[in-house]
Amino acid sequence: MKPVQLILAFLMLGIAANAQITVNINKTEVAPVPAAKPTVVRYYYLPDYASYYDVTTRNYIYSSNGNWIYAKKMPARYKNYSFDKCRKVKIKNYRGSTPYVYYTKHAALYRPGKPVHAGRPAKFHTTGHHGRGKGHAKDHHRH
Repeated sequence: MKPVQLILAFLMLGIAANAQITVNINKTEVAPVPAAKPTVVRYYYLPDYASYYDVTTRNYIYSSNGNWIYAKKMPARYKNYSFDKCRKVKIKNYRGSTPYVYYTKHAALYRPGKPVHAGRPAKFHTTGHHGRGKGHAKDHHRH
């Protein structure tokens, strides 16, 4: 090898020795996010009928003459009843077999005809404006 080539070869080795490439691969493990579990409830409160429905036994629970009755069908006084069309409230976090022990609470929270929102009573706000839709917020008497 010629001396010039030899010098160039040593220089290249020196440069290569100093030119270190550092590759750092950190393996990041992402914990799997558990799928949201559907809320499984056993009882529904039916506010318009002051009754309950037991999903497990497929029984309705309603009051008659001061006693709570368990039956496959609603009483005759509710002949137009439809479970699919009526308002229902999921009774969450109750594990017993007598949901009517909370009837007074449920009846107060979910009165017949009152909207039911996510298991909580609806909040109504009064603004003083009766929704005439005229768009005159400051002077609503103007026509």
